[in-house]
Amino acid sequence: ASRTPWETDGRKWHLHTRTLQDGRTPDWRGEALQFLVEQAASFDGQVSVEWHRRDRVVVKPEGKRAAFFLQVRDDEFWWFRAEFRTEKGRFDQADLARKLKLRSWNDVPERQVYGGWSRVRLTARQKRWDHVTLFLWDRSEMESPAFRRFLRDCWKGYQVVLSAAGGRS
Repeated sequence: ASRTPWETDGRKWHLHTRTLQDGRTPDWRGEALQFLVEQAASFDGQVSVEWHRRDRVVVKPEGKRAAFFLQVRDDEFWWFRAEFRTEKGRFDQADLARKLKLRSWNDVPERQVYGGWSRVRLTARQKRWDHVTLFLWDRSEMESPAFRRFLRDCWKGYQVVLSAAGGRS
Protein backbone atom coordinates (compact mmCIF):
# COMPACT_ATOMS: atom_id res chain seq x y z
CA ALA A 1 0.00 0.00 0.00
CA SER A 2 1.33 3.42 -0.84
CA ARG A 3 1.80 5.82 2.02
CA THR A 4 1.04 9.52 2.12
CA PRO A 5 3.92 12.03 2.48
CA TRP A 6 2.94 12.79 6.10
CA GLU A 7 3.00 9.07 6.94
CA THR A 8 6.34 8.54 5.16
CA ASP A 9 8.17 11.54 6.72
CA GLY A 10 5.74 13.55 8.79
CA ARG A 11 8.39 15.85 10.25
CA LYS A 12 9.49 16.91 6.75
CA TRP A 13 5.84 17.23 5.68
CA HIS A 14 4.88 19.57 8.54
CA LEU A 15 8.08 21.64 8.68
CA HIS A 16 9.19 21.89 5.03
CA THR A 17 6.61 20.60 2.52
CA ARG A 18 3.75 22.36 4.37
CA THR A 19 1.02 22.02 1.75
CA LEU A 20 -2.60 22.85 2.58
CA GLN A 21 -5.59 20.95 1.16
CA ASP A 22 -5.95 23.59 -1.57
CA GLY A 23 -2.29 23.23 -2.61
CA ARG A 24 -1.09 26.54 -1.13
CA THR A 25 1.89 26.82 1.21
CA PRO A 26 0.76 28.34 4.52
CA ASP A 27 1.99 31.79 5.48
CA TRP A 28 3.14 30.82 8.98
CA ARG A 29 6.79 29.89 9.50
CA GLY A 30 7.94 26.25 9.56
CA GLU A 31 10.75 27.07 11.99
CA ALA A 32 8.15 28.50 14.39
CA LEU A 33 6.33 25.16 14.50
CA GLN A 34 9.65 23.32 14.94
CA PHE A 35 10.67 25.64 17.79
CA LEU A 36 7.34 25.21 19.59
CA VAL A 37 7.36 21.41 19.28
CA GLU A 38 10.97 21.19 20.48
CA GLN A 39 10.23 23.41 23.48
CA ALA A 40 7.08 21.48 24.41
CA ALA A 41 8.84 18.12 24.09
CA SER A 42 11.87 19.18 26.14
CA PHE A 43 10.32 18.84 29.61
CA ASP A 44 10.43 15.07 29.85
CA GLY A 45 12.49 12.43 28.10
CA GLN A 46 9.40 10.19 27.87
CA VAL A 47 7.50 12.43 25.47
CA SER A 48 6.65 11.43 21.92
CA VAL A 49 5.99 13.72 18.99
CA GLU A 50 3.51 12.36 16.47
CA TRP A 51 4.05 13.79 12.99
CA HIS A 52 2.04 11.21 10.99
CA ARG A 53 -1.29 13.08 10.55
CA ARG A 54 -1.94 15.46 7.68
CA ASP A 55 -3.39 18.35 9.70
CA ARG A 56 -1.74 18.21 13.14
CA VAL A 57 1.31 17.46 15.24
CA VAL A 58 0.79 15.95 18.70
CA VAL A 59 3.10 16.04 21.73
CA LYS A 60 2.23 13.62 24.53
CA PRO A 61 3.84 11.25 27.00
CA GLU A 62 4.79 7.91 25.48
CA GLY A 63 2.17 5.23 25.88
CA LYS A 64 -1.21 4.73 24.28
CA ARG A 65 -3.58 6.17 26.86
CA ALA A 66 -2.11 9.53 27.81
CA ALA A 67 -3.96 12.66 26.69
CA PHE A 68 -1.99 15.06 24.50
CA PHE A 69 -0.09 17.89 26.15
CA LEU A 70 0.08 19.90 22.95
CA GLN A 71 -1.84 19.48 19.73
CA VAL A 72 -0.89 21.83 16.90
CA ARG A 73 -3.41 22.21 14.10
CA ASP A 74 -1.31 23.39 11.17
CA ASP A 75 -3.84 23.20 8.35
CA GLU A 76 -4.69 26.91 8.25
CA PHE A 77 -3.10 29.53 6.01
CA TRP A 78 -2.28 32.45 8.33
CA TRP A 79 -1.40 30.69 11.60
CA PHE A 80 -1.08 27.40 13.36
CA ARG A 81 -3.31 26.70 16.31
CA ALA A 82 -1.39 25.42 19.36
CA GLU A 83 -3.74 23.80 21.89
CA PHE A 84 -2.32 22.91 25.29
CA ARG A 85 -3.96 20.83 28.01
CA THR A 86 -3.35 21.86 31.59
CA GLU A 87 -4.87 21.78 35.05
CA LYS A 88 -8.20 23.55 35.54
CA GLY A 89 -7.86 27.08 36.90
CA ARG A 90 -4.10 27.32 36.35
CA PHE A 91 -4.40 30.31 33.99
CA ASP A 92 -6.65 33.31 33.58
CA GLN A 93 -7.20 34.22 29.92
CA ALA A 94 -6.85 38.00 30.27
CA ASP A 95 -3.79 37.69 32.51
CA LEU A 96 -2.12 35.18 30.19
CA ALA A 97 -2.85 37.33 27.11
CA ARG A 98 -1.27 40.33 28.87
CA LYS A 99 1.84 38.34 29.81
CA LEU A 100 2.37 36.65 26.42
CA LYS A 101 1.89 39.93 24.51
CA LEU A 102 0.65 38.27 21.31
CA ARG A 103 -0.42 41.27 19.26
CA SER A 104 -3.79 41.15 17.52
CA TRP A 105 -3.51 40.59 13.77
CA ASN A 106 -4.41 44.26 13.21
CA ASP A 107 -1.19 45.16 15.06
CA VAL A 108 1.14 42.87 13.07
CA PRO A 109 2.03 45.09 10.08
CA GLU A 110 4.11 42.41 8.33
CA ARG A 111 1.00 40.23 7.94
CA GLN A 112 -1.87 40.55 5.48
CA VAL A 113 -4.42 39.17 7.94
CA TYR A 114 -6.68 41.31 10.09
CA GLY A 115 -8.68 41.01 13.26
CA GLY A 116 -8.76 42.55 16.70
CA TRP A 117 -9.49 39.32 18.60
CA SER A 118 -7.20 37.91 21.26
CA ARG A 119 -4.84 35.20 20.02
CA VAL A 120 -4.99 33.58 23.47
CA ARG A 121 -8.10 31.50 24.26
CA LEU A 122 -8.80 29.57 27.42
CA THR A 123 -11.56 26.97 27.34
CA ALA A 124 -12.76 24.64 30.06
CA ARG A 125 -13.58 21.59 27.96
CA GLN A 126 -13.75 18.65 30.32
CA LYS A 127 -13.91 17.85 34.00
CA ARG A 128 -10.17 17.84 34.58
CA TRP A 129 -8.66 19.99 31.84
CA ASP A 130 -8.44 23.57 30.73
CA HIS A 131 -7.37 24.04 27.12
CA VAL A 132 -5.22 27.03 26.22
CA THR A 133 -5.16 27.79 22.49
CA LEU A 134 -2.59 30.14 21.00
CA PHE A 135 -2.71 31.32 17.39
CA LEU A 136 0.95 31.55 16.34
CA TRP A 137 2.93 32.16 13.18
CA ASP A 138 6.51 33.23 13.98
CA ARG A 139 9.25 32.00 16.30
CA SER A 140 9.97 35.51 17.62
CA GLU A 141 6.57 35.46 19.37
CA MET A 142 7.73 32.50 21.46
CA GLU A 143 11.24 33.67 22.32
CA SER A 144 10.44 35.43 25.57
CA PRO A 145 10.81 34.62 29.26
CA ALA A 146 7.01 34.95 29.60
CA PHE A 147 6.43 32.30 26.91
CA ARG A 148 8.95 29.92 28.50
CA ARG A 149 7.24 30.43 31.88
CA PHE A 150 3.87 29.72 30.29
CA LEU A 151 5.15 26.46 28.78
CA ARG A 152 6.69 25.36 32.10
CA ASP A 153 3.57 26.24 34.10
CA CYS A 154 1.35 24.57 31.53
CA TRP A 155 3.47 21.38 31.69
CA LYS A 156 3.31 21.41 35.52
CA GLY A 157 -0.47 21.70 35.37
CA TYR A 158 -0.60 18.89 32.82
CA GLN A 159 1.52 16.68 35.12
CA VAL A 160 -0.78 17.43 38.10
CA VAL A 161 -3.82 16.18 36.18
CA LEU A 162 -2.03 13.09 34.84
CA SER A 163 -0.78 12.20 38.32
CA ALA A 164 -4.26 12.58 39.79
CA ALA A 165 -5.66 10.39 37.00
CA GLY A 166 -3.00 7.75 37.50
CA GLY A 167 -1.53 8.46 34.08
CA ARG A 168 -4.89 8.11 32.29
CA SER A 169 -6.90 10.96 30.96
